[in-house]
Amino acid sequence: MTPLKTLGLAALLKGVSASYDYIGLGYEPKSNVVDRLTIDLDQQSLSNLVGLQTTEGFADAERVYKDGGNSKSYAVIELDSGLSSAVAKGAPVSAMSVDGDAVTGVMYQDYSAGETNIKIQYDISDDATNHVKCKIGGLPMAEQVEGGCFQGGGEITIDNEAYTYNYNVQTDNQNGRTLRGFSTAAKKKMYDCENCPYPEHNAFFEYYGIHDYGDQWVSAALDGTAVSGFNNYNANFNSYGLEGRAEAAKKGSAYVNVHMYVIREFRDAIDDCKAGKFKDNDDAVLAWDEVSPFHSESVFVSLCRPRAEQHGGKLTDSCPPQF
Repeated sequence: MTPLKTLGLAALLKGVSASYDYIGLGYEPKSNVVDRLTIDLDQQSLSNLVGLQTTEGFADAERVYKDGGNSKSYAVIELDSGLSSAVAKGAPVSAMSVDGDAVTGVMYQDYSAGETNIKIQYDISDDATNHVKCKIGGLPMAEQVEGGCFQGGGEITIDNEAYTYNYNVQTDNQNGRTLRGFSTAAKKKMYDCENCPYPEHNAFFEYYGIHDYGDQWVSAALDGTAVSGFNNYNANFNSYGLEGRAEAAKKGSAYVNVHMYVIREFRDAIDDCKAGKFKDNDDAVLAWDEVSPFHSESVFVSLCRPRAEQHGGKLTDSCPPQF
């Protein structure tokens, strides 16, 4: 790590007491970012599915790309009667799981009294190998984990109030963080935000002419269609074979979607940092911490390492560290 990076980390982390040791990066996050870390499982699934080089594999890969499955898992339930009072984002929720065990979560957002359609984010642990016990989203059946999802109906406790609910375990367990979302949210998070536009994103926006250029590229590669709407380089994946489309999809997802978001998190950390208030910088610390899972455990690590070896490069210089 360069002296500049070391100084930056030291400034951000001073005065913060919590720590998490599940990321072996030579950098110890001060906030729980394990749910971000597991986005790499979506990337791995996409890579494996397009690697089959079958029509079915590409269709399955597109569902994973768009709907996720491993990161920020939440359930969308329907209450039989409306909320008795307003409930804030983060309020505790508990019910029984498909396996018959207790499962807990938190309210995904603020809700007003009387609302019946509710999103609940599942609680996570800091165990990166088993951080959440409900993973459905767009994953193929073989990769799904259903046992820790809320049962299909019954009693649920929301902010210490009991209700009854129903929902579909297969279709109503979704994900708030996806590989596609890194690109489709680019305008909001890298162009329209405070202190924006961020120059890295803006350079690509000016070249391609649209903000979600990464998603347009990956989606076209998965569908085998032509990219349309770019100011420059409208690639036509209809003329590519399955192998070429597979490489374009998985590298576009990792190198374009994820990596630009990594840079955005660095920018966000700087924006959140409050000068001279080292004990009032939790937002900045979280943004900086988020870089480590997004940058280091994406599949581009495993793509980069053999290429570095092949061309005589040092892994520590050529590739981000691996967990």
